[in-house]
Amino acid sequence: MLNRSKIQGPLIIIDPVQKERNAAAALSQEKYDGLVKAAQKFLKKPGREAFVETKVDLGRLAKQGHLVLVRAKTPKGKEDIIGTRLLRVFDYLKRCLDDFGIIVAGWRWNRGRILVCCEGEQASCDNDKSRTSS
Repeated sequence: MLNRSKIQGPLIIIDPVQKERNAAAALSQEKYDGLVKAAQKFLKKPGREAFVETKVDLGRLAKQGHLVLVRAKTPKGKEDIIGTRLLRVFDYLKRCLDDFGIIVAGWRWNRGRILVCCEGEQASCDNDKSRTSS
Protein backbone atom coordinates (compact mmCIF):
# COMPACT_ATOMS: atom_id res chain seq x y z
CA MET A 1 0.00 0.00 0.00
CA LEU A 2 1.32 3.44 -0.94
CA ASN A 3 1.43 6.08 1.76
CA ARG A 4 -0.24 9.45 1.20
CA SER A 5 2.95 11.24 0.08
CA LYS A 6 3.42 8.75 -2.77
CA ILE A 7 0.05 9.52 -4.36
CA GLN A 8 0.23 13.33 -4.43
CA GLY A 9 1.55 13.70 -8.00
CA PRO A 10 -0.41 13.90 -11.23
CA LEU A 11 0.52 10.34 -12.26
CA ILE A 12 0.90 7.14 -10.28
CA ILE A 13 2.95 4.26 -11.66
CA ILE A 14 3.46 1.39 -9.24
CA ASP A 15 6.99 0.02 -9.45
CA PRO A 16 6.63 -3.70 -10.30
CA VAL A 17 9.69 -4.57 -8.19
CA GLN A 18 9.00 -2.29 -5.20
CA LYS A 19 5.22 -2.29 -4.75
CA GLU A 20 5.28 0.59 -2.23
CA ARG A 21 7.11 2.92 -4.69
CA ASN A 22 5.48 5.35 -7.14
CA ALA A 23 7.90 5.38 -10.08
CA ALA A 24 6.45 8.72 -11.27
CA ALA A 25 6.62 10.51 -7.90
CA ALA A 26 9.13 13.11 -9.15
CA LEU A 27 6.91 14.12 -12.09
CA SER A 28 5.70 17.70 -11.66
CA GLN A 29 2.29 18.93 -12.74
CA GLU A 30 3.99 21.22 -15.29
CA LYS A 31 5.86 18.32 -16.94
CA TYR A 32 2.74 16.15 -16.87
CA ASP A 33 0.72 18.91 -18.56
CA GLY A 34 3.47 19.23 -21.19
CA LEU A 35 3.28 15.50 -21.85
CA VAL A 36 -0.50 15.61 -22.25
CA LYS A 37 -0.24 18.59 -24.62
CA ALA A 38 2.44 16.85 -26.73
CA ALA A 39 0.36 13.66 -26.87
CA GLN A 40 -2.73 15.58 -27.99
CA LYS A 41 -0.73 17.39 -30.68
CA PHE A 42 0.67 14.07 -31.88
CA LEU A 43 -2.77 12.43 -31.99
CA LYS A 44 -4.11 15.28 -34.14
CA LYS A 45 -1.24 14.89 -36.62
CA PRO A 46 0.79 11.69 -36.10
CA GLY A 47 4.25 11.60 -37.63
CA ARG A 48 7.93 10.96 -37.01
CA GLU A 49 8.65 14.69 -36.65
CA ALA A 50 7.04 14.58 -33.21
CA PHE A 51 10.01 12.49 -32.07
CA VAL A 52 12.74 14.58 -33.67
CA GLU A 53 14.59 16.92 -31.37
CA THR A 54 14.60 20.51 -32.60
CA LYS A 55 17.86 22.44 -32.39
CA VAL A 56 18.04 25.91 -30.90
CA ASP A 57 20.31 28.45 -32.60
CA LEU A 58 22.24 29.66 -29.55
CA GLY A 59 24.41 31.94 -31.68
CA ARG A 60 21.39 33.86 -32.97
CA LEU A 61 19.94 34.24 -29.49
CA ALA A 62 23.29 35.38 -28.06
CA LYS A 63 23.66 38.04 -30.78
CA GLN A 64 20.21 39.38 -29.93
CA GLY A 65 21.21 39.62 -26.27
CA HIS A 66 18.27 37.52 -25.10
CA LEU A 67 20.14 34.45 -23.91
CA VAL A 68 21.12 33.17 -20.49
CA LEU A 69 23.37 30.14 -20.79
CA VAL A 70 24.73 28.21 -17.81
CA ARG A 71 27.22 25.37 -18.17
CA ALA A 72 28.37 23.38 -15.15
CA LYS A 73 29.83 20.06 -14.10
CA THR A 74 27.41 17.76 -12.30
CA PRO A 75 28.18 15.83 -9.12
CA LYS A 76 28.76 12.11 -9.30
CA GLY A 77 26.16 9.70 -8.02
CA LYS A 78 23.13 7.68 -8.99
CA GLU A 79 21.60 9.05 -12.18
CA ASP A 80 18.03 9.21 -10.85
CA ILE A 81 19.12 11.15 -7.75
CA ILE A 82 21.37 13.55 -9.69
CA GLY A 83 18.71 14.04 -12.38
CA THR A 84 16.11 14.99 -9.77
CA ARG A 85 18.52 17.47 -8.16
CA LEU A 86 19.37 19.01 -11.53
CA LEU A 87 15.69 19.41 -12.32
CA ARG A 88 15.25 21.31 -9.03
CA VAL A 89 18.21 23.58 -9.93
CA PHE A 90 16.70 24.25 -13.35
CA ASP A 91 13.28 25.05 -11.85
CA TYR A 92 14.95 27.40 -9.33
CA LEU A 93 16.90 29.23 -12.05
CA LYS A 94 13.77 29.57 -14.16
CA ARG A 95 11.83 31.05 -11.23
CA CYS A 96 14.67 33.52 -10.54
CA LEU A 97 14.57 34.66 -14.16
CA ASP A 98 10.77 34.95 -14.42
CA ASP A 99 10.89 38.75 -14.07
CA PHE A 100 12.87 38.91 -17.30
CA GLY A 101 10.08 37.43 -19.40
CA ILE A 102 11.40 33.95 -20.12
CA ILE A 103 9.91 32.71 -23.39
CA VAL A 104 11.65 29.35 -23.65
CA ALA A 105 13.78 27.48 -21.15
CA GLY A 106 15.37 24.06 -21.29
CA TRP A 107 18.23 21.98 -20.04
CA ARG A 108 20.41 19.09 -21.13
CA TRP A 109 22.42 16.71 -19.04
CA ASN A 110 25.10 14.57 -20.59
CA ARG A 111 28.38 12.97 -19.48
CA GLY A 112 28.68 14.79 -16.17
CA ARG A 113 27.75 18.22 -17.52
CA ILE A 114 24.58 20.29 -17.50
CA LEU A 115 23.61 23.05 -19.91
CA VAL A 116 20.76 25.40 -18.99
CA CYS A 117 19.42 27.73 -21.67
CA CYS A 118 16.81 30.47 -21.21
CA GLU A 119 15.53 32.83 -23.89
CA GLY A 120 14.02 36.05 -22.56
CA GLU A 121 12.24 39.14 -23.82
CA GLN A 122 14.61 41.59 -22.13
CA ALA A 123 18.11 42.25 -23.41
CA SER A 124 19.53 43.65 -20.17
CA CYS A 125 18.99 43.64 -16.44
CA ASP A 126 17.86 47.02 -15.18
CA ASN A 127 18.05 47.93 -11.49
CA ASP A 128 14.37 47.21 -10.87
CA LYS A 129 14.64 43.64 -12.00
CA SER A 130 18.15 42.55 -11.07
CA ARG A 131 18.45 39.88 -8.40
CA THR A 132 21.16 38.52 -6.19
CA SER A 133 21.19 35.23 -4.37
CA SER A 134 22.21 34.90 -0.75
